[in-house]
Amino acid sequence: MKLTFLVSDLHLWGGGERVAVLIANHYASKGIKTTLLSVGRPGRVFRFEIDHRVKVDYLNIPLGNGWNLYRKIESIFAVRRYFRGIRDEVAATDASNSNFSKNSPAILMGIGNFPIILAAMVPKGKNFRTIGCLHTPYTSLRHIWKFLRWLFYNKLDILVSLTHRDVPLLRRHNSNVMVI
Repeated sequence: MKLTFLVSDLHLWGGGERVAVLIANHYASKGIKTTLLSVGRPGRVFRFEIDHRVKVDYLNIPLGNGWNLYRKIESIFAVRRYFRGIRDEVAATDASNSNFSKNSPAILMGIGNFPIILAAMVPKGKNFRTIGCLHTPYTSLRHIWKFLRWLFYNKLDILVSLTHRDVPLLRRHNSNVMVI
């Protein structure tokens, strides 16, 4: 199995980034191939301690602060290119490594609003699953994010909610909703 956690920027003090690092560290310590993938750029100090067994990759998109439409669109193409290569790598690993079964899945977990939308846009293969992990209440999204939620949440395999209160609202978009 291969786990990838997609976050906006690993160098921020965000709660989603902290959760991604904690979960990635846990699974890496159990011997599972784990990657933290940041949409942002490398080069700054990590805000949370990352286990040496966790691979860190970047899409290298300078998002900056606020809504930058050009950079958001650039991120869509970057994440699709990245995961096209990952699917090929997983297929090759499954075929050549006796530690992996033929059905070993690759799992992508988008953590936060923008990474969830990016995860939903990744073309999925037979052994590739996507999970959207929300870190804000359902009612907190504004304008374009509400529209993107309607377009893309149904493409995820699982949506993870912060609260039981949001589950009925999220089930309008995806029938497979779980609560943290």
